[in-house]
Amino acid sequence: MDLGLLTYNRPEKATYNFTNTGTHPLIIYHVTASCGCTEVEWPEKIIRPEKTGTITVTYDAAHQGRFRKTVYVHANTKNSPIELTLKGTVEGL
Repeated sequence: MDLGLLTYNRPEKATYNFTNTGTHPLIIYHVTASCGCTEVEWPEKIIRPEKTGTITVTYDAAHQGRFRKTVYVHANTKNSPIELTLKGTVEGL
């Protein structure tokens, strides 16, 4: 997800929405980020078939310049962990 231009030292949230298209419940065991500058929240651990879920990522924007961060979603899927990418540019003062 491209966040575009961000303001220095102003945290920015991004929300990933997804649907369980499988026939079994999707179980999210944990979600990790590639650095401490990114926080993740996932309120629902089990997503039933045909139901939707969200993962919210907050980037702290404490460093100026371009960034690219990865969030890893560990779940009961064959392709786990699933990688979510967050990128953008933090502008100076």
